Amino acid sequence: MSNFEKVVTKALKEADEARGEGISIGKGQGIIQVVKEMLKDKMSDEDIIKYTHISKKEF
Repeated sequence: MSNFEKVVTKALKEADEARGEGISIGKGQGIIQVVKEMLKDKMSDEDIIKYTHISKKEF
């Protein structure tokens, strides 16, 4: 494999990892919004945990 191919392969791998991290961050932000709405509607902690699959420590 040439040096150029190594550099391109590394860059593509890093871009893919960054994209995956961005998706994870976006999902987390979405869950935060849902939890805020659930709290606003006075849903119980148990229901929030049940439907969002997060722990009480996370909200």
